[in-house]
Amino acid sequence: ANSLPAEIWLEILELIGDAEELWANVRLVSRRHRALVERAFRSKVLPLTAISLSLPRRDPSTNTLKYPGAVPLVEMTFTFSNLDATMSNLVLASPTNLRGTSVREMKQTGVLPLQRLEEAPMWVWIGTGSSKGKGITMNMPVGERQITWDDAEGVWKWETDWKKFITAYIAKKTRLRRV
Repeated sequence: ANSLPAEIWLEILELIGDAEELWANVRLVSRRHRALVERAFRSKVLPLTAISLSLPRRDPSTNTLKYPGAVPLVEMTFTFSNLDATMSNLVLASPTNLRGTSVREMKQTGVLPLQRLEEAPMWVWIGTGSSKGKGITMNMPVGERQITWDDAEGVWKWETDWKKFITAYIAKKTRLRRV
């Protein structure tokens, strides 16, 4: 049987608006479909990925002051930066400034230490435009949050295996829809 060239399939898959359907079902059809769906995700879906960390100053269980300074809007959003050289890890970056305050300065003064980022509840969303409020909470153990400081750029970077991350995200969205 004649089949379409990979580039045609890729165009078709990129036009399908339901990323969850692609990942959870179409990707499982065959090795070829898996490769094509993953390629479509790398080019079209991953660049729309964001993680927002809720960064209150107080400890939620005791209400005692835990961090010395406030973060503007009490949150920081990491957005797509790139894929690593192996194409297996998604790299998200914080902004350089939050409402006019330098992230570098907040790090240096103890307002944004690594521990605060690792402990923070996180909201994840994938989509265009403002998806605030449309994200889902995801628990990621502290050891799995690979957050590092990029001194050259003056930003925090978050690196994660993108296939595991997308699988966990879609599984969580599916569970929430069933409730």
